[in-house]
Amino acid sequence: MSEISANNSTVMLSSDLKLPVFQPNVADINNHDENCSKELDFIFWIINGGIGALILLGNSLTCAAFLRFENLRRSYMNLLLLSLAICDALMGVTVTPGYAAFCTGCTYGLSKLCWIFEGGKDVCFLNSTFNLLAISYDRYLAIFQPLKYQSKMSRRKIRYILSAVWITPVCLALVRNIWSHNQPQNVIEEWNRTYSYILLCVFVIVPILIVSVINVAIFTAIRKQRRKITVFKDNNYKYWWKKKHRMQYLQLRKGTLSCVLVVIAFVVCWLPRAFYYLFYVFDHPELVTPFLRKISVTFLLFQSSMNSLIYSFYRREFRHAVRSLIKC
Repeated sequence: MSEISANNSTVMLSSDLKLPVFQPNVADINNHDENCSKELDFIFWIINGGIGALILLGNSLTCAAFLRFENLRRSYMNLLLLSLAICDALMGVTVTPGYAAFCTGCTYGLSKLCWIFEGGKDVCFLNSTFNLLAISYDRYLAIFQPLKYQSKMSRRKIRYILSAVWITPVCLALVRNIWSHNQPQNVIEEWNRTYSYILLCVFVIVPILIVSVINVAIFTAIRKQRRKITVFKDNNYKYWWKKKHRMQYLQLRKGTLSCVLVVIAFVVCWLPRAFYYLFYVFDHPELVTPFLRKISVTFLLFQSSMNSLIYSFYRREFRHAVRSLIKC
């Protein structure tokens, strides 16, 4: 998902008004930071390295299962989940050994490449956000407009959605680099500051609010459907309680719940990073400790490692596919 690097400086817009400045190159600032701790860096290298290994293992199995078994790819929701799994795998490959290791703490030799690592981080986090928005939209149609679902979610529309999900983050990540190499430093800082506010508002706060509202509505609708079916069963409405219809309902419910849990994990794991930004917004940079800076990134990596576990626990067809894949 997108995020924006920050430091402790402020810019004066008037004699009374101060706005926090979000700078992209955290490593350059941390070089002079007396709170720099290589011991803390080492601890988080181990933690993030373990999480990165889980991300690669779980999401590689997820991708392999979706690609190996055609029946899984027939569902539009599964195609969106495959896209999210690919994004999570890229997170383990790019963010863990790059941005998380060399751009959130002390300065090392590879810290001079943070402008590249930050681009990869921006692509992954933005892509994750757009994937979750697409998944929430798909589940919203399936739950609230089931009769129109097939007409509104076609193969062509899925291709358009996935194209937007993957192309838009790359374009947004490249925007910052357009002026980062050919403008004076003061201009770069001013433009980065403005662009960072736009990204923070449009691609972090707004998507989290939209996704949260949609999934609260979905979860509420699922609970109401469950109560209705229980009433139908108690009143011997056999049509609603035939095995075929019961299994279809349970499959839809578990599939949707897995998506809801993925979104909940996404929102919860973004909370530390949200506090990280809010401390700057409300002019309390002293509350942003090296530990908070690192743990906020670790939570985002942890979220990417959870998705495949949620699929395995809630979706029987996915468990069978992974089991068959391992036995091969």
